[in-house]
Amino acid sequence: MGDPGQARLAFAMTPETEVVFESIPDDPCALLAQWFDLAQRESDQPNWNVLYLATVDEAGRPSVRPVLHKYYDAATGRLTFFTNYRSRKAREMEGNPNVAATMHWDRLDRVVRLEGVVEKASAEVSDQYFATRSRESQLGAWASDQSAELPDWETLLARVFEAAARFAGGPVPRPPHWGGYVLIPRTIEFWVGRTSRIHERVVYERSEAGWVHRRVYP
Repeated sequence: MGDPGQARLAFAMTPETEVVFESIPDDPCALLAQWFDLAQRESDQPNWNVLYLATVDEAGRPSVRPVLHKYYDAATGRLTFFTNYRSRKAREMEGNPNVAATMHWDRLDRVVRLEGVVEKASAEVSDQYFATRSRESQLGAWASDQSAELPDWETLLARVFEAAARFAGGPVPRPPHWGGYVLIPRTIEFWVGRTSRIHERVVYERSEAGWVHRRVYP
């Protein structure tokens, strides 16, 4: 039989136990910007910016759905996404602004978890982003009563055609019922996975004095 100590040492020297967080940065917002840059360049995911957003209703029942975060402020950690203000998620966020979210890049084997609160983005930010969307998606924002019951597909198409006729020959303005939300994190967790399940996790929490961090068991 070999030396168990040598076997442990050999395992410790493999990439499976290479420490990503050999030292833990003080600023999770800047670190998150680095991970976003890495995901955009190397995750091989067309929608690398998918954010799985969880909200709760008035009875405390959770629901989750993917949204695309479009703006990130590396100085504060704030993420901005856009939606219909009449949708289920919007109604739930109006009733309870506490949310949780996660992002997963399978090829990189990395996960980010966020917990925090949301607030509406400014009209200027919402207008600016809406103007970058394709005309079809702009018309869709007018046509869709998001999360409401749809009697049939033809009804939705008729509303799209109606919006197209309404704004024919000119720009499509942002609907008053559509705009952005800003997620303000109070907790950010970084997770690095390994096939051995000896994962690496670092959790940051916002305090009055700034961000504090700790390692946690996988």
